[in-house]
Amino acid sequence: MKNTITIVTALIIMFIGLLAAFILWESSPNETLKIEGEDELHHHHHHEHSHTHTHEEEHAEWIAFSDEQIDSGRIELQQATSGALKERLAVTGKTRIPSDHLAHVTPKVSGIVVDVRKNLGDHIEANEVLAIIESREMAEAKATYLAALKREQLKNKVFQQERELFEKQLSSQQDFLHAEADLAEVAIDLELTRQHLLAMGIDANELDLLEQADRDTLRYYSLRSPIAGTVIYRDLIPGELLQTDHEAYHIADLTTSLVELDIPNGDFCNVKIGNPVTIYTCEGKQAQSTLAYISPMLNEETRKGTAIASIPQQALNCAVGTFVYADIETGCCTPPLVISKEALQKFEGINVVFVKEHAGFAIRPVQIGRGDANQIEILAGISPGETYAVKNAFLIKAEQGKAEAHHEH
Repeated sequence: MKNTITIVTALIIMFIGLLAAFILWESSPNETLKIEGEDELHHHHHHEHSHTHTHEEEHAEWIAFSDEQIDSGRIELQQATSGALKERLAVTGKTRIPSDHLAHVTPKVSGIVVDVRKNLGDHIEANEVLAIIESREMAEAKATYLAALKREQLKNKVFQQERELFEKQLSSQQDFLHAEADLAEVAIDLELTRQHLLAMGIDANELDLLEQADRDTLRYYSLRSPIAGTVIYRDLIPGELLQTDHEAYHIADLTTSLVELDIPNGDFCNVKIGNPVTIYTCEGKQAQSTLAYISPMLNEETRKGTAIASIPQQALNCAVGTFVYADIETGCCTPPLVISKEALQKFEGINVVFVKEHAGFAIRPVQIGRGDANQIEILAGISPGETYAVKNAFLIKAEQGKAEAHHEH
């Protein structure tokens, strides 16, 4: 009985072993195929990704561009080389009227305004009448002058008579000398009253005609402009009483503007009289000039100096007090490698230059340094002698965009 149990147990163990071997044999080929399939798929995807990455990398670094496209796009090519850069100082400032081109017109006598002849914006000539003022002071001054003129005429007549009598020995020398002295005295009085009227603003031509003038006009005073220009301020109305300290008009000669530029203290020593300067407005207008004056004093609040340039008004055609930018040319330097600023393009947020290579252009990221209005220094990215695109280089960039769009599609 015991042997029978042992035999049955051995048979059961053997059966279980055979069953396990059979199961392992059935499942092993599928697992092997599955693993191999995954490896192959992974290898395929890796190869495809690697190929795509390499293709994109090459696509991003080089652009196919034929000679025909260069000609049709009028793309200008240049060789990278050394060049001169103008060193510039960027500053700000504002425009103003030159002091000697601005007149504040005040009456020389007090009186009542009876006629206003010029208004804001009117262009006037030097010595032109701006307004008419009725003045008691002017009437008295003119009357005093006319009285002195009449006395001078009478004394001169007496003197001429005494001289004739003295020459004919019909009068004494003493009478002749008295007549001569009296004439000299009234002549001095006449000149004094004449100068008084001139100081009050009477025109010399008007003064010469005063004796023949209508007596009713003696009380009128003509307020005249001392310069030619434009009326930019007016403060008087008919019937108003004006005093001698009242600024009735501001006249400005707007043919020339001064530009006051603020020079930082640290750059003050680099700025010289005669330095070329380019002036810009916010609207994009610009004008060329040179520095005519540099103040030896610094502003106590801003700690900046002042440099002044003169420009024709029509050059910027802007209002007085307009805020401006300016580039002052302070010197010159010669870096080992410069390119035209027009060649510099932005590609994926970085500065690049399109360098001619084979049947296209390489996209070269560059490191830039100093620059002026036309050229810029290249510190890294291209080498001297390499040919790069200058004018219409943006067309190459556009071609790159087309190629990328086609590739994605």
